Amino acid sequence: MSLQYVRIACGFTDKITVIIAILSFLAFRIVSRVRWGKQKRDEIFSERKISFCKYFVRDFVIQVHDCRYYFKKSYDSFVPFTNAEQDVHRLINDLLHKGDVFIDVGCNLGMYAIPSAKRVGSDGQVIAIDASPENILMTKKNAGLNGLTNVIALNLAISDSEGESAFYLTEQGTSGTLVKGSKFGQIDHQLIVKTSTLDALVSSLNLEKEIQLIKVDIEGSEVECIRGGRHTLQKTKYLVIECHNMQNKKEIERIVNDSFTLNEIDYKPGLDTFHILCTKK
Repeated sequence: MSLQYVRIACGFTDKITVIIAILSFLAFRIVSRVRWGKQKRDEIFSERKISFCKYFVRDFVIQVHDCRYYFKKSYDSFVPFTNAEQDVHRLINDLLHKGDVFIDVGCNLGMYAIPSAKRVGSDGQVIAIDASPENILMTKKNAGLNGLTNVIALNLAISDSEGESAFYLTEQGTSGTLVKGSKFGQIDHQLIVKTSTLDALVSSLNLEKEIQLIKVDIEGSEVECIRGGRHTLQKTKYLVIECHNMQNKKEIERIVNDSFTLNEIDYKPGLDTFHILCTKK
């Protein structure tokens, strides 16, 4: 089916259309369970990789708050995308103002970059960085979809050295890591990506303003990112970093402790991940 035609014909909003999609998919799961039983249904869904997003025949556009995003039917992260990390979203929104510079390291599909670009306005700038070519392509499309011209999207892996590295993409479709054998999902395939340090990148961009905020979420390589950005941190007011285990968190704290005051935003015990806010002293 295609909900696009339903939305247009009935005049539904994107939110109502998405609710219809969720209900229809749940109904599909229930009918399948009645027909084959739970175990057989789950086996079929797993074998054929049937998920909520793949249930759509066509790609679609969703609206989250006042931003619109392209979504491909192959993506599995649609539901968490619309609900994840609300405390971090609110914090970043509060930290950014008109004219600010925001660097988003690990931008994914632009879930932070797009609303932040609206927040900082045409006098501000958002640098969105991701090692996944697909994520950068979609971030650029999402910036265009929202009429934004202040987003620079760069396909790079940020680390502690310049060169190239293997990048391991997980089967979720929109996530990946430089850390081989990491906990971030089953590896689907890998590719070779260009790496840069944060210092080298910022130098090449010739940013004249102080950096208001850097957000770092790169699935286990956050320590390397910070190590390669010591000069950049000297002209950065805030850092929001996702740490993927206690050791990772302690190492980041050790590096930035002299220059920043640290506060824990949240902790997810099941994933052993922390978000920390670093405020320039």
